[in-house]
Amino acid sequence: MSTQSTATSSRWERFRDSYLLYSFKRDLIAQTSLLIFVVMVLAALLAPWLAPADPYDLAQIDILASELPPFWIDGADPQYLMGTDSQGRDLLSTILYGMRVSLVIGFGAVALQATLGVCFGLLAGYLGGRVDAFLMRLADIQLSFSTLMVAIVVGALFKAIFGGATYSDYAMWLLVLIIGLAEWPQYARTVRASVLAERSKEYVDAARVMGLRSRRIMFRHILPNTLSPIFVISTVQVANAIISEAALSFLGLGMPETQPSLGSLIKSGFDYIQSGSWWITLIPGLVLVVLVLVINLLGDWLRDVLNPRLYKG
Repeated sequence: MSTQSTATSSRWERFRDSYLLYSFKRDLIAQTSLLIFVVMVLAALLAPWLAPADPYDLAQIDILASELPPFWIDGADPQYLMGTDSQGRDLLSTILYGMRVSLVIGFGAVALQATLGVCFGLLAGYLGGRVDAFLMRLADIQLSFSTLMVAIVVGALFKAIFGGATYSDYAMWLLVLIIGLAEWPQYARTVRASVLAERSKEYVDAARVMGLRSRRIMFRHILPNTLSPIFVISTVQVANAIISEAALSFLGLGMPETQPSLGSLIKSGFDYIQSGSWWITLIPGLVLVVLVLVINLLGDWLRDVLNPRLYKG
């Protein structure tokens, strides 16, 4: 057997015997949450094949079929299981495509947050001194600006420079940038605290004595020992990023109605609740609630498992 196969087998055996898997097998809520989350992610990824219609294709939109109710309500069209929105788009299709947009924004924003926060936190905790003071004051300044304020400023500047049509074309990636830049201090503060606890340990002193560069010590030796809180924060931040996208879209600062996300779908149907077309807002809203709920439940489980103080061996 090759060395690579032996290493892979050894890693699998360690994972199979780990407390992480043991805890997951004994936690029905975590199992159910992961199953629902995987189903929703797969449904979003496979939207072009699962969706009955393409909400981006104007040829498939029938304005005369607007505001049709779901299949369990009188007057429904069997062709539209979840009904249609105010533009005549199939609501099930727009939810599948919109969920994919929301997930891309959520994971993309968290990837940006984690990259910035981990790098700044490592530098602040390891180097200390003026670097630490500067980065932490920068984090304090950033925390004083809400995600909404950053979105207003960035969106206004982008529209003024490039125009509203261009903003619509790049709205998804702008939201990733906005939410990512607004939330990186959460990672930076957590990583800094972990690095301050790790840098005085013997293995770091040994690495310095061996003449290893600071960059290698930070990323190859200290960072792996700070991953547990990063994983926990990431699960919470994905849910927060999805909620932020929905809130910004609801306020008209996020995705345009022509590019459906869960937030823009909720916003587009809000004006039609009093007219009786409640499903346009309620169904995407329930999908958003379930998606955020299962992510938060997985985050709570992961926090309990990775926290040694809560270990019940």
